[in-house]
Amino acid sequence: MSPLSPLPSKVRPPRHVSEDLLEAYAMGKPLGEHSQRVHVHLLVCDKCCLRLMREVEIIDALRRALRELVERELVERDADYRSPAEASSSSRKPIASKKALRTSVGCPS
Repeated sequence: MSPLSPLPSKVRPPRHVSEDLLEAYAMGKPLGEHSQRVHVHLLVCDKCCLRLMREVEIIDALRRALRELVERELVERDADYRSPAEASSSSRKPIASKKALRTSVGCPS
């Protein structure tokens, strides 16, 4: 058989990488026994390589969105505690509020 002859009819084309394996590969997770097969397949299969690129773009977008959400939450949380006096106010400490209420109506503490 010459190097340019068509493939024998019994040779099946390689199976494409599953969605789960592709996602794990894109996230850098270990693939165990599938690692080498996935890596080699991605080297020769343009379709799966493009799928991988889209997967990486989606994962990057999700990570950016999560990072922005966490940063926004931190900014909002820090805005709630602008000064130490505010942070120790009775509205932030319900037990202190009850004690102040009892004291103001003449109940012993």
